[in-house]
Amino acid sequence: MGTLRLIESSEWLQQLQNIMQLAGAVVDLLDVQGSSIMICLEEGWDITAQVSSVAQLCLDPHYRTLDGFRILVEKEWLGFGHRFSHRSNLAATSQASGFAPTFLQFLDVVHQIHKQFPLAFEFNDYYLRFLAYHSVSCRFRTFLLDCELERVECGIAAVEDKRGSLASHHKSVDTGSDDEGVYPGGRLAGSCSGPNLGQSVFDYIEKQNARSPLFYNFMYTPDTEHPVLRPQSALPSLEVWQYYLGEQLAHGPGYDLEVIQMDSQQEEEAEAADGIANKSARRVVTMGYDDSECIVPDAFSHLLEEIHKLETELGHLPQKWKVLWDKLELPTTDSLTRHASFSTQLVRSHGRLLHKRSTLEILMRGKMVGAAEAAQHVYSHPHRFERYNYTTPTYCDLCTNVLWGPVKTGMRCVDYGNLTSQTLSRNVGDNGSVSSSVTTIQTSSQQYYDQFSSNVAENRTHEGYLYKRGALLKGWKQRWFVLDSIKHQLRYYDAMEDSHCKGYIGWY
Repeated sequence: MGTLRLIESSEWLQQLQNIMQLAGAVVDLLDVQGSSIMICLEEGWDITAQVSSVAQLCLDPHYRTLDGFRILVEKEWLGFGHRFSHRSNLAATSQASGFAPTFLQFLDVVHQIHKQFPLAFEFNDYYLRFLAYHSVSCRFRTFLLDCELERVECGIAAVEDKRGSLASHHKSVDTGSDDEGVYPGGRLAGSCSGPNLGQSVFDYIEKQNARSPLFYNFMYTPDTEHPVLRPQSALPSLEVWQYYLGEQLAHGPGYDLEVIQMDSQQEEEAEAADGIANKSARRVVTMGYDDSECIVPDAFSHLLEEIHKLETELGHLPQKWKVLWDKLELPTTDSLTRHASFSTQLVRSHGRLLHKRSTLEILMRGKMVGAAEAAQHVYSHPHRFERYNYTTPTYCDLCTNVLWGPVKTGMRCVDYGNLTSQTLSRNVGDNGSVSSSVTTIQTSSQQYYDQFSSNVAENRTHEGYLYKRGALLKGWKQRWFVLDSIKHQLRYYDAMEDSHCKGYIGWY
C-alpha cells in the first residue's frame, strides 16, 4: 500500500491523463471537425512534443510501425531540439535543475495506448522499455546533448541521423550534397571509413529486429477500416508501467542484450564443463531474479528459434524469421459479415461518447477562461456607450451571448468599439454622452481615409462572393464583396463587373 500511496501522491497518472485528454481533443478536432490545430504550450517544448506526438500516433497508423515510430521520434523530439541531457540530468550544468522525464512520460502514454489497442502496433512493449532505458543510459548517441547543433559541434552527429526518415536502401545513395562540411566526420550509412561516432539506437534496433523478433508484436493486425485510435484516459483505464517495477537481478536490467548473451554463454560453458548439460530442459525461474521473457519466450519466438536450429543442423542456410513469418498462410475466415453484438456496440458507443465529452470539456474550459480574462480586460475601465443598431446577430463582448441586432437595439462603446446589451452597459461604467474630442478624432480620421483615390480597383485586398447558408436571413442576395485594407472598407456590388459599389461597411 505504501508504494501505491507514493504513486498517487506523485500525480504521475494524472499527468498521463492530462496528456491523453489534450491529444484526444486534437484527434477529434482533426478527424471529426477537419480543423487545423496549432499547439502552443511551454514555448514549443516538453508538453507540446508530447501532445503532438501522441495525437499523430493515434491518427496515422504508419507511426505505429517500427519505421514510423522512429520517424516520429526523430521529427518531434530530435528534430525540434528536445533537451534530453538537461531534462535527464546527464550534464554537469543541469544537476541543479531536477530530473524531468518528459520523454519517458511520452513512452508511458504510448504504453497505455498499446495496452488498450494491442493489435494496432507493430512493436511490442519491450521496444518501449528498451527506448526508455537507453534514453538515459548514454550508450547510444541518439539521446545525447540538447539539440542537433550541439551533437554536430561535438562530432557525434552522422549523416544517417539527418536522413533517418528515408528508407534504409536510400541511405547509401550519395545525393551530392555538402553534408561532409556540415557534419564533421559524417559518413554515409554502410561506409567503414571515418571516426567511431557511436551507434544510433534505432539502427541498433533495426539490426536486432532483422536477427530475431525481439521487438516485434506478433498480434499486429492493422485495422484499415478504423485507423484512428481513441484511447480512454480515465484513471481506472491507466496502469503503472511494469518498466518501473520489474527487476532482473541475474543480469541487471534486461536491455543490454550483449551482457545477457555473454552471461548465458558463460553459464552454458560452465554446465558443459561440469558434465551436466542437456540433462533436462526444465529449470526454475524466479521472478525478480531471472529474466522470464528471455528464459520463457512466447510460442512464436520459440518455434521460430527451433526452425532456425533445425535448418542449421541440416546444413541449410537459415532463413530470416521475418521471411518465415510472412510465408505463413492466414487462416480462412468466414465469408459472412460478422455483426457486433449489442453489448459490444454499446461499449463502443459509450467509449466514443466519453471521448467526445472529454474533448468538449477541454474546449469549454478554455473558452470560459478566455472569456473571463477578456471580459476582465475589456471592462476594466469605464466606457461611454451609445445606441447601436446591429445589422447581423453579434456576440456580446461581456457575456458572450448572442445580440439579435435586427430585432433589438444594443450598445456600442465609442472609445473601444465594444458591443453589449442595454442591460449590461449599465454595469460597466457608462459615462454618458460622447464628448467633442471623440468627434474631432473621427472627423480627422475620415478626412485621412477620403484622401485616397476613389478607384476601387486599386485597393483590393480580398474579394469574392458572400452569401448566407443558414436558415436565418437565408433570403439574402448573393453579392460581390471587396475588402479594402487601405481605406478600411468592405464594399459590396451586385456583380463582379460593376464599377460602382452599392454600399460599404467601414471601420475606423
